[in-house]
Amino acid sequence: MMYRRKCLKAKGEYCHECGSKSDIEVHHIDKDRWNNQLDNLIPLCHSCHMAVHRGEEGFEHLTEKLKSHPPGGPVSDKEVDEAFADTGLDNL
Repeated sequence: MMYRRKCLKAKGEYCHECGSKSDIEVHHIDKDRWNNQLDNLIPLCHSCHMAVHRGEEGFEHLTEKLKSHPPGGPVSDKEVDEAFADTGLDNL
């Protein structure tokens, strides 16, 4: 899952919903697991990620909020490639 590493490198390894730094997963905002563009990915802890997918009360806002205002702002593929250049992972 190279998209996961790129997302966490670009956006940080913390839950963008609750701020937790443990059990971080990457959520596909539009729910299309084949759309691995950075603007469609967001780090969430396991608990928040499951709550979103279960449609739990209090999390229904997340998908719509993220579609209109992804946290961390836009990150270009070029910026990510540059960030990975010194790691040897730039061809992910």
